[in-house]
Amino acid sequence: MRCILTVLLENDVSPFEVTQSGLVPALLTYLTKPHPSPSTPEHSQQEVEVAREVRVRAFLHVFLGCPKNDDEDEEAEAKVNSIELFRSA
Repeated sequence: MRCILTVLLENDVSPFEVTQSGLVPALLTYLTKPHPSPSTPEHSQQEVEVAREVRVRAFLHVFLGCPKNDDEDEEAEAKVNSIELFRSA
């Protein structure tokens, strides 16, 4: 994903070129389509959902600068809360 971001930011790529390259449909498929189910049925749906969540989080982290996981969300929230507490004191 970082390579895609680098190409889009550092090269003179027009919106027409992006749409004609097939990048948008491929990225949409990558972010939404589940992996094939594993051979063990009791874990298949859970593993598919985790894989999709990991892909979406990676996309959000690279393109929008969002935290990679929930722990980082909690750390960021704790920092904001501590700053607000310090300012109100």
